[in-house]
Amino acid sequence: MSNSINMTPRSFFNIVIKILGIYLLVDISVILPSLVSYLDLLQIGNGIDSQTSMILMFFSFLTFFIYVILLFLCIFRTSWIIDNLQLTKGFDKEMFELNIHRSTVLSVAVIVIGAIILVDALPNLCKEVYSYIGQQNYMKDFGQNPVAGWMIFYFVKALLGFFMLTGNRHIVNFIELKRRKNNLTVPDSDQ
Repeated sequence: MSNSINMTPRSFFNIVIKILGIYLLVDISVILPSLVSYLDLLQIGNGIDSQTSMILMFFSFLTFFIYVILLFLCIFRTSWIIDNLQLTKGFDKEMFELNIHRSTVLSVAVIVIGAIILVDALPNLCKEVYSYIGQQNYMKDFGQNPVAGWMIFYFVKALLGFFMLTGNRHIVNFIELKRRKNNLTVPDSDQ
């Protein structure tokens, strides 16, 4: 059995767009803390007027909403993106040969993105832990310390990167689930 497969331009763009969707998932982890910090701006007496804080909140939620829509489209509606952007037009060949499987490409992408997340989160986590321990009375007021929130964020981000490195097959299977369901549900022509 040969490892080479024939791939259409459509299936190639399908893989590329899904990889982009996974990367957008990483970017959402950066937007969420700023969204939470803007919630603190809405409190009265913080030095920022309510109109400015409402504008900041609006743009934060708008950015988050756009990311979620793009993430959903890239992972679950790749055919719609390929059709509307006409990505398959202009190719001379209908098929081209690749020596790797689609799930292998997705696995490599998940592993690389997980490594990027982990490499980004660990130094920041160490910096925040060092900063937190360097403060006096750090054991008494964990919930009141702003550094504690960032420590938790970077810890969760590091766990996410570690999970992407170690559990990449689960993530790839989840991404491929919809494609497999579409391939299994072929309309019956006898009825």
